Amino acid sequence: MRVVNPDAAVENSRSRTLTERIKELSVTSTELIDAAFVMLLGLAALAGLVTTFDTLHFLLVGALGLLLGMLTAHLVLSLRWHWAWIPVILVVWYFLVGSAVAVHEYAFAGFLPTLASLSELARVAVNGWKELVTTLPPVVGDGSYLALPFLLGLLAGALGLVVARRSRRAAPALITPVVLLVVVTLLGTRQTLAPLIQGLGLAALGFGWLAVRNRRRRQLTGTGRSPRAGLLTGAGLLAAALVLGGLFGGLLPGGDTPRWVLREYVRPPVEVKDLSSPLVGFRVYSSQNLNQLWDAELLTVTGVPANSLLRFAVLDDYTGHTWSASGGASAGSGFQRIGARLPGVVDGTPSAVTITFAADYERTRELGPWLPSLGGNTDIDFGGATTRTHLSSLRYNLATGQGLLTEGDRFRDGDVVQLASVPLTSNFDANSQPGGQPSVNPASYSFLATTGQKWGGAATTGAQQVLEIATHLKGGYWSDGTVAGQADYLPGHSQGRLSNFVLGDQLVGSDEQYAATFALLCNQAGFPARVVFGAVVPEGGTIKGQNVSAWVELETEQGWQAIAPQVFIPDRNRTPDQLPQTRSQDKNATNVPPPNSSRVDSNPMDSVENDLNGTKVTNNWWAGFLKVLLAILRVVGPPLAVIVALLTAIAVAKALRRYRRRTSGTASRRVAAAWHDVFDQCRDLGMILSTKGTRLEQSAAIGQPGVRQFAVAVNTATFGPEDPTPAEVTALWTTAAATRKQLLGSLGRWQRLVARFNIRSLLPERLAGIRLPRLNLERPEWMSGSGRRAVPAQSNS
Repeated sequence: MRVVNPDAAVENSRSRTLTERIKELSVTSTELIDAAFVMLLGLAALAGLVTTFDTLHFLLVGALGLLLGMLTAHLVLSLRWHWAWIPVILVVWYFLVGSAVAVHEYAFAGFLPTLASLSELARVAVNGWKELVTTLPPVVGDGSYLALPFLLGLLAGALGLVVARRSRRAAPALITPVVLLVVVTLLGTRQTLAPLIQGLGLAALGFGWLAVRNRRRRQLTGTGRSPRAGLLTGAGLLAAALVLGGLFGGLLPGGDTPRWVLREYVRPPVEVKDLSSPLVGFRVYSSQNLNQLWDAELLTVTGVPANSLLRFAVLDDYTGHTWSASGGASAGSGFQRIGARLPGVVDGTPSAVTITFAADYERTRELGPWLPSLGGNTDIDFGGATTRTHLSSLRYNLATGQGLLTEGDRFRDGDVVQLASVPLTSNFDANSQPGGQPSVNPASYSFLATTGQKWGGAATTGAQQVLEIATHLKGGYWSDGTVAGQADYLPGHSQGRLSNFVLGDQLVGSDEQYAATFALLCNQAGFPARVVFGAVVPEGGTIKGQNVSAWVELETEQGWQAIAPQVFIPDRNRTPDQLPQTRSQDKNATNVPPPNSSRVDSNPMDSVENDLNGTKVTNNWWAGFLKVLLAILRVVGPPLAVIVALLTAIAVAKALRRYRRRTSGTASRRVAAAWHDVFDQCRDLGMILSTKGTRLEQSAAIGQPGVRQFAVAVNTATFGPEDPTPAEVTALWTTAAATRKQLLGSLGRWQRLVARFNIRSLLPERLAGIRLPRLNLERPEWMSGSGRRAVPAQSNS
């Protein structure tokens, strides 16, 4: 009997000379033509990202990815390695070269991989797609997002060349470029440069490649024309088709349909409604009696004149309980990441504003994440030690011109923001016309229908009605309910509280009730309106709590207009002359106590209270347990998920391989596959290293009686005078399952688990001869329970 030498494959591989290895890697003219078409088609598809990035660096990085991907495919195909080497090599290219071309700021010396660069590349590969489509284009052209076109280039180059080299037909070669074009279109924007040129270029290259590949398979004979004439005729027809498509393609049905891109449908992952509405805690700033933030310094503003309106938070949605920021009615208008620059077009001349935050602004939980501004911004720049953190967490809403810090970030004491901000105009008059339809749900302000008609007087237009309502509100009285004898004027702006506000004997309230009511009545009059919580900049620019106010912005044909607080809110010295004679006990009114400024930075989970039948129960223990559990999951969860994913992939790969072997091919092939299934099980158990030799030689090297009997049965069925019947095939596969079960049954539970996830049988054949540590089939002493021992693997001799 011939003894199988497990090192034979390795020795044969080593015996090849360097010249033979180089010769295997030589490229033919046909392969060069395919590679050129893959490169050109890939670049034409990647050009669709030209409006997504602010520079053309992405195209160079994508070209490098295409080149490395094709080099990887050529190496694997020429050396006849297993296809599984392609993703392995691509991953190496991604992390090795990606550190230099995409995340060089994290790399050592700008190009050598570091733990930080590898971590950033891994993060972008997983989360970068979502971040890209929720970032306001264009994104920074030399930042981390360059890893995405590099990764697309790697995949498209490798897959494109593999399909082109392994497929005999012409059409399948275009699958990869078309898929790349679809992916790029989904990740891009609706506005792209020269889409006609890109489409025609892709069509010309695609048809040209099809013609070249078809020509290889067929040779026209008996046509009476030379090959050059046929080529010129085809080129002429293609040119004519492209010209006609370019001229008349837009006239066809559906030609004016905008392109479908993900950023128009993916919801930006910012839940603004989870944030507390700063309008609810207004009297914390307005009241001198509460001794909280009335005289506290919040921030300092330079570059704006006194009495300017500085917006803290824009509240554009009313739920019936509170005014809050909606984040936009559609996915594309919500809070998004900012790219290289703000793409919104803001009418007016921007003012250079510098804002320096004080400690008390940080202490206010409801204001901490909001970015103050005069209106729409054209540029935002941070200063201080937290610059990188703020840039990473900043989101911006083009619809409202509002910036917001997310991910728990907030402005700290000493932070500096420099803005190019355009203040809103205040030119609303009786001739103004609405600029759109109100976005607030009409049902939320229907309770004010009678009030709007009453206060609007004899106004004939919506603008006149708005001015009449403002005049009526201006004639009221001001109180935030914190002065002695005025405790009946509660805070809040729910429907119940506003009903009491407009139906009382006197019109008494603070900026909170006046602004909330005025905005709802403006929406009822047909003007889209929103409430702004901000401050009136005093002389010197130092804003304190006493400068905080609320006002309303209306959308007209000329854009959004600011209605200053002094237009519809009475002077704070105009206090009510008498208390209300009757108190309306509205159960829907929201009595919101002022926030405790000494505890605004505490974790809300530390003071969770449940009202159970009037009894307050503090769940500090449960909150602490959840906090510790989440902290552990953040550390252990990602690596554990990776391990589970790898083990699952191994199990699925083996199951699919077994299913394919059992169901594919002729009866003789399925019988032979049954032996391969048992043989691979023995390889995973470490019983045999080499894949060379006959079945009997391999079974002798394994040394298990049941395996040898199965090898004889397979040989009998394979080399018999007639093909195996379906019943014989089924019986042999049943025997194969019993043999595998017998092999695994002789092991302990731990050894069986290790054998199931051993990847030796999945490795390429060239790696089969590498000696790996044998699997110890004997149970450890500490695991011996039943005294059963495994049958030791015999020698290969």
